[in-house]
Amino acid sequence: MLLTLFREFLQICLFRRGPQDLPASTPLLVLCLLASVVGSIVIAATSLTLSMAVLSAVAEALFMCMAVYLLLWARGHAARWQQTVTAIAGTGVILILLALPLLAWILAAEAQSAAAGLPILLFYGIIIWNLMVLGHIFRHALSTLLPLGILAALVYYSASVVFINWLIPIPAAN
Repeated sequence: MLLTLFREFLQICLFRRGPQDLPASTPLLVLCLLASVVGSIVIAATSLTLSMAVLSAVAEALFMCMAVYLLLWARGHAARWQQTVTAIAGTGVILILLALPLLAWILAAEAQSAAAGLPILLFYGIIIWNLMVLGHIFRHALSTLLPLGILAALVYYSASVVFINWLIPIPAAN
């Protein structure tokens, strides 16, 4: 079953399927949200304390749930919320799994005072891919054109970053 789910989310990441192709399932939604939170904790723990990483990951998940609902509700598609959030969380887990080795590479290079240009570039590539996947998901969920889906993804991502940074300010390096 997990392999089937992985394939479905990978198909969304490859722009071959949309959120409407996922089942409207509360257990699947909860599973994806939990996996997303765990993945976000692992990523955030590289720069935050564990308690702050947990707070950040939970706040990110709550923001996602609320922001997606408001966006869909404003367009008259609130009934698509469950599948949309499941798609965002599930594809997020796939992209986190791809980002983790790059993050480990970056941290190892920094610890050895070595150049980390390539893994950083690849890490930014995953961020851009994530934005494109979000745009693809929003395009389907909002029944709109891809450029508008990407615009929604950019606004959503920016608002998420601003919200999390407001909630958990990261101290400036000296």
